[in-house]
Amino acid sequence: MKNFIMIMTYVLTPAMCWCQYFYQTYPEEKAATFYSIIDHKNSVLISTGKICELWECSEVTRFDYLGNRIWNTEFINTDVGSATLLLLNDTLYVGGNYNPGKAISVINRMTIDGKVIDEHIYSDSLNRFERSLVNQLCSDNKVLYFSGGSYIGNGGKALIYSINKSMDLNICYLDTIQENSVVWDAHIGPDNVLTCFIMENGFAAPRDRRRIEKYDKDLNLLWKYQPPDSLLWLGNDIYLRGTVLNNGNIFFSYYKFGWNDRLPNLRCIDTVSKQTKWEYDFPNISSHKRQVLRTKELKNGDILISGQYATFASNPRIRNSPWLMRIDRNGNRKWEKAYVELKPDGQDKTGALWDAIELENGDIMACGFVINDNKQVPLLIRTDADGCIDQGQTNCPTVQIIDLMTGAVDEIGGPSISIYPNPASTYITIDASARSIYTIYSLSGQEMMTGVVDNADIDISHLNVGFFIVKVIDRSGNIYNLKLQKI
Repeated sequence: MKNFIMIMTYVLTPAMCWCQYFYQTYPEEKAATFYSIIDHKNSVLISTGKICELWECSEVTRFDYLGNRIWNTEFINTDVGSATLLLLNDTLYVGGNYNPGKAISVINRMTIDGKVIDEHIYSDSLNRFERSLVNQLCSDNKVLYFSGGSYIGNGGKALIYSINKSMDLNICYLDTIQENSVVWDAHIGPDNVLTCFIMENGFAAPRDRRRIEKYDKDLNLLWKYQPPDSLLWLGNDIYLRGTVLNNGNIFFSYYKFGWNDRLPNLRCIDTVSKQTKWEYDFPNISSHKRQVLRTKELKNGDILISGQYATFASNPRIRNSPWLMRIDRNGNRKWEKAYVELKPDGQDKTGALWDAIELENGDIMACGFVINDNKQVPLLIRTDADGCIDQGQTNCPTVQIIDLMTGAVDEIGGPSISIYPNPASTYITIDASARSIYTIYSLSGQEMMTGVVDNADIDISHLNVGFFIVKVIDRSGNIYNLKLQKI
């Protein structure tokens, strides 16, 4: 069903982002967070949930690989879900909860250049629930599956919508097994069927019972896995999130009974035998916490995990900070890093990474939020394949990158240099220490010019219109990468 929709689209001039690897925040007037990120033709598409004038709304933004906005489209009536951004055949699907409304879900379709195609609204014709909260959107290229939870009073059931190619609702499915259940993750695997990760939130033991189920296109149950200890009272901080790997196995975050209830256990199971292929246990330290928010399989079979890390053992303590981890296909941890932004008083700003992807060259881009002045601010980072960010970066807050395997700490931010005017047409000045060496490169890496900083104007009139990277090396050997726009 098509309805009137309030939408605003903006084509944006690039915000300055200073080097290939970065940690960048994007302040909004009110609280906001980046949720999902998709790689597409030398750019990324990101969904944002935020607070608007009357209720929660959302937007989709296209960024280049350097973190500059290309265009932005706002959906006034859509409270976007945490994993409801989907790209199919150059059409973007943006799902969420419809505002104003308590039991209404919505999917917006748009072109890859930010133009809205239409809006489709869904609800249960039998009125079996009062409220709904959808958080996942996936497809087998024939059917869209829209999932989350439905609620009546203090209870509710896992909810799945099946939607055909014409965007008509086929089925509204509610969980038939247990009250108080929610679909926490959903994926289409190589078997081309829907796999749902369901957690049951009971108010008395057994609590937080978890199960993984597969459904056919008509939402008939095909396969079910329930860990042997899933009936036990389990830690409430560990959510069942996972993905279906390319070999058909299932990877998910779980909980190890008797351990710290803030630490997940990572498992991989064989879908045929339902036997555990491998599992990874974090050190069982009561003062540490990790929360898995998204998992992705990379091109070489490694698994990238994004979420939140905390430890109360450090001084200052890290309450919750953006976190990434990479493990290989056999469950061996390759690296694990927390990105801890420090406030002027030395305490950390809380935050999380909701999603992360691998770029064609192996770099990682991840999105989420940090808390600035008691307000959520969207966060976008780009790292190399090992989760590292260049040192000597400018236009960046003071961020400690803590290697959770070795304890080593790298710090980005620090001494600031700048280029002005920027954009520029004829001359620029580099504000850096005298006798620093600068080199200007095209975005393809071709050296265009080089020289010594001496506080004199630098003539760039001969450069073509476009973007360039200015690399500056000061007398102490610190390297700075800045972006220059020639107009």
